[in-house]
Amino acid sequence: MFSFLNKALDRWVIATAAARLPAEPRFEARAREAEALLERGDFHGGDAVKPAAMDFAEEGAFEFRSAFASPWESNNTVRGRLFRAGKNWSSRPAVILVHGYNADPAYLGVMPEWARRLTWRGINGVLLELPFHLSRRPRERGAVRDFLSSDLLAIAQATHQSLLDIRALIAWLRWQGAPTVGLWGNSLGGWLEGLLVCHCDDADCAAFLTPVSRMDRALVELDFAGLVRKAAEATGFEVGRLNLEGLRPRLPAERMLIVAGRDDQFAPLETLHRLADDWGGVETQVLSHGHISILKSEDAADRTANWFWDRM
Repeated sequence: MFSFLNKALDRWVIATAAARLPAEPRFEARAREAEALLERGDFHGGDAVKPAAMDFAEEGAFEFRSAFASPWESNNTVRGRLFRAGKNWSSRPAVILVHGYNADPAYLGVMPEWARRLTWRGINGVLLELPFHLSRRPRERGAVRDFLSSDLLAIAQATHQSLLDIRALIAWLRWQGAPTVGLWGNSLGGWLEGLLVCHCDDADCAAFLTPVSRMDRALVELDFAGLVRKAAEATGFEVGRLNLEGLRPRLPAERMLIVAGRDDQFAPLETLHRLADDWGGVETQVLSHGHISILKSEDAADRTANWFWDRM
């Protein structure tokens, strides 16, 4: 019964997101420009990323200027929230939580609870808004407003910007005195986290909650990715280059965790088992949830927070 409901919830979210898509692509694909950016040596940020120049407000809210300047000003201010682990927070470990695609409700309502679970264990929790989400979503007429669109260059730029923003935050935490910094990514956030740990040495450990590891499959199977799929097919853009499978993480397997949902309709269980094997036998915990229901699972949140506590 619960398995049926988990799958039905996932499918409803997929169908609802797909129904909001425009009937036809609104932007040029710009596939060749996207390929050129992906092939650049500094796509993942290069060897040195400067610490974020943080500006704090009330209750740990912060913002800083992104190192990448997109064409839309609202997208270039990175915002987030720091949940401090006590008075001596700056000398404590920290975990950056990276949300999923269009997961604004999860960012606002669920992930603060994940961060608090970390602080209860003496670990700082840091929330970060990704490009084209929440307050960073452009509102100008004619602007790209979504991380996934028919503009392949805009997707590549959003990915590049995301990696730079996460790395700038890691650098700031280390500059403050954090002895270890981890990443906790969900869905799209798990994919971005995977790109980072496979190309950079910034993070000390990483937990992946239902990460989308096969972008080529996601574009075929998820209806809300239809505009991206059409753009890729029309231009011959090789989506497989964005898969996590085949990449080699710079972290050892014992410093990574995959939490999977048995009923997941976004990131099928078999893809995560293959990713775990491909990455050298990463510990994989499978829970009786779908891609959406697992977000509210206290068991998943506590398992992951405890895993960080054991390693940090």
